[in-house]
Parts: sequence; C-alpha cells; structure tokens
Amino acid sequence: MKKMQIILESSGNELYGRVEGVGDFMPVTSGKDVGEIEKNIRDLIEDHKTHDGPDEWAKIDLSKVQFDYTYDLTHSSKNSILSKYQKLRP
Repeated sequence: MKKMQIILESSGNELYGRVEGVGDFMPVTSGKDVGEIEKNIRDLIEDHKTHDGPDEWAKIDLSKVQFDYTYDLTHSSKNSILSKYQKLRP
C-alpha cells in the first residue's frame, strides 16, 4: 500500500485539502469533512490521469493508496482545525 499525504487547511467555516510533491499537478479541493476531501482528491487525480496525459500521476494506482493527513496551520488556529477534524472525521 502506497501512502500519500493530504494537507488539510481550515479558513473560517471551510476545510481544504491538497496533495503536493507529485509532478506538476497539485490537486486542491474543499469539502465539508475529511471524507469528502479525500473523495474529491481521488476524483481530481483520476480526471487528471484520464485527460492530461502521462506524467508522475500515471504511475500511481489509487486503489492501492492510503491517504494520511497533515495540517497546514499557516492560516488557521490549531484549535480551529483540530476541533473541525475531530467533529468531521469519517
């Protein structure tokens, strides 16, 4: 199983997620909870692989990827994002 990081960020009432460091494409999305963000990230990657041609993402089988979560607290208070994560965890 390949592990990848979704970086979570909170701004106001919004929760955002992104994956960095794979090729030139960086999937970024928002969602009401972590489960929705992960689904959206998977959908964005599949769409990129289908429509934008071969690159580093083409080598990744998403059915064998487990996402872990890290937090970007640059624009958020630690308590804000951690309380959202605990409440919205799938």
